[in-house]
Amino acid sequence: MLKERLPVLRRSKGWTMKRMAEELCIPYTTYVGYEKGVREPPMELLVRMARLFGVSVDTLLGREDSPALGDEDIKFALFGNRAGEITDEMYEQVKNFAAFLEKKYQQKD
Repeated sequence: MLKERLPVLRRSKGWTMKRMAEELCIPYTTYVGYEKGVREPPMELLVRMARLFGVSVDTLLGREDSPALGDEDIKFALFGNRAGEITDEMYEQVKNFAAFLEKKYQQKD
């Protein structure tokens, strides 16, 4: 399902495959492999893709049509099995840092 969803979501942003690879900070050929279905991205990358599109990982994988990526998906991608140990304050700091980085890199475009 990922190979069917990725091109649709990518095109909805008006991005080329090259731009998508740049957004994800991965090699172009690696991303092409994901769209063709010959490669499987790691969970951390699936979560980053879902965040870029504003959907859940399940939606990205075609398991449901839920529009939002949940905090638990993000915590698991960031902290793995230790996600349950992360306090709300710690998680807020991580989100603030991510927002800072996003803003920083948008200013470079």
